[in-house]
Amino acid sequence: MGYQNAKKLLRLINQLLEISKIESGMHHLKVNKKDIVLFCTSYLFTFESIADQKGITLDFQSQSDKITVYFDSEKMDKVFTNLISNAIKFTNEGGKIVVDISKKKELSLEERETVEIVVKDSGIGIPKDRLPYVFDRFYQADRVDRSDIEGTGIGLTLAKELVDLHSGKIEVESEFGNGTSIKVILLLGKDHFNSDEISENLQMKTLISKLIHL
Repeated sequence: MGYQNAKKLLRLINQLLEISKIESGMHHLKVNKKDIVLFCTSYLFTFESIADQKGITLDFQSQSDKITVYFDSEKMDKVFTNLISNAIKFTNEGGKIVVDISKKKELSLEERETVEIVVKDSGIGIPKDRLPYVFDRFYQADRVDRSDIEGTGIGLTLAKELVDLHSGKIEVESEFGNGTSIKVILLLGKDHFNSDEISENLQMKTLISKLIHL
């Protein structure tokens, strides 16, 4: 038990440090053009053995076989680690987790084309009065009276910060006792990134620099 608590504390400290780096402007993106469908499919099923142990079904759905998106895979890895591990944690035996991907036009983002990745579970859900605070890193500590349903920790705070770095959005819908749905919205294209955030640009600059100094 002591070892598990130490692991949880270490993870909490690492997440706090990462959030602090983001807020201080020390975190920089390295985005590449990748297939988000393949990325999410591969990632979801790394949780298959854990889900099997709890008797939880994992399902994947996508509007298209391939959707190309610019994103930092290391940072999106952390986003989906938090979303899927939370879904598994709060879904009871016999439950189901679905990841669904589709292209949309987002009105709140100037009708830009976007990709929406939805992680939906059939778990215990979140009470209505808590929904406005799920991305608040300090909220959990203030609600010890609800320890039976707490536990998302600052993972969702970190996920939001990382999605924000991508100029995206993250939204949550939930009903207590009837599951939770978390939606990550990412812009298509690369106009919303600075040139030094795009890995292919950095590689080109490095190559040109080497050629100049030959």
